[in-house]
Amino acid sequence: MPILSIARAPCRAPARHWLLIAKAGTVWLWPGIPLTERRGGTIRPIPPDALRFWLSKLMGPEVVGQPVPMQVARAAEYLTVGDETAAQASLDRAPAGTLSPEGAMLARAVAARLGIDVPATPIAKRMPLWDRHFVLGLAPMFDRFAEAADWLDKAGVWDSDKHPRWPPGANEGRPGQFRPVDKPAVSVSSVPRPDPNRPGIGHNGGPPLFDDAPPVPPENPGASYRWPIIKALARWAAKRAVILAAEDAAGGPVGLALNAAQVAAWVYEYYPYIRAYNDPPKPLDELERAAQGPARRGYDVHHIVEQASGRSGEIPTQLINSGENLVSIPTLRHWQLNSWYQTPNSSLLDSSGNYMTPRKYLVGRGYDERRRVGLMGLHAVGVLK
Repeated sequence: MPILSIARAPCRAPARHWLLIAKAGTVWLWPGIPLTERRGGTIRPIPPDALRFWLSKLMGPEVVGQPVPMQVARAAEYLTVGDETAAQASLDRAPAGTLSPEGAMLARAVAARLGIDVPATPIAKRMPLWDRHFVLGLAPMFDRFAEAADWLDKAGVWDSDKHPRWPPGANEGRPGQFRPVDKPAVSVSSVPRPDPNRPGIGHNGGPPLFDDAPPVPPENPGASYRWPIIKALARWAAKRAVILAAEDAAGGPVGLALNAAQVAAWVYEYYPYIRAYNDPPKPLDELERAAQGPARRGYDVHHIVEQASGRSGEIPTQLINSGENLVSIPTLRHWQLNSWYQTPNSSLLDSSGNYMTPRKYLVGRGYDERRRVGLMGLHAVGVLK
């Protein structure tokens, strides 16, 4: 029997779909959002808050707890030296290949507006956090990326079936680079459509959990009105986070609550303050250690015995500025503590039995009594365990 020679088909990399692409010296998020910017001769990621905002819109709050920003930063370093292949390899290691259910709804709405394909990307298996009306209101935010989206879509970079890469060990080209396409680009099938009317988190046949979210204007209202809104959101998120704790989202129940509440985009810039407000009470030594570490957005260094007593000469300055007198506490809790010092307290009485404010009570008191009342205040605002 003659021996037949069987020709082996050329090796091809498995089909794969991307949400992050390194091309033309930039890291792009579908459909054409630049996640890096050039400053002089260096390519750097966009500011962290903006990076998290755009990633979470497509991948959900779960992305907050994943190392995607780190991989984007590494890709930017490779792009700075002109190594696009290494940059893409870095992005391919990022856990960024899954759309959230609401992100899939948003992708379809954006694609319809911009006249481009939707990448055939897996969808996370959980309930959507947004409804159809919110998605349709959010989609116009992507119009600013229309030109880049059209260019990238025509280049076929989002779908390896549409524009495949050279596989490892290929004799032609460089592994990882795009290889020529010898047939017309084909239309990419759309991702499965999640039911936009499907009940969301907390649904039990009654109204959603998030209908009571504080009203938030679509634009940042400025310093005079901004902080009352952030404080109201922090208090609201604290209540909702307890309910959402069972969801076990990587971004944490606070991040999940804010995404589900469909708050305005500008609020995410102040997320560190809201997250810090929701810290659980901590032991005194932990608060003291944190005060000696690097500054953290959303936190203040607080003097247990107030600085004013040192400036007035009532308490030695070295005690006021000592490590045992400094604690790191959330900024929004710090503001609550300032209010506590000015509120009459049933535990602090004058000679006639009248309630006194802590600040008035402490006038003329020694260091130990001032410290005792200071710790009492930290307990009262939920900072000290």
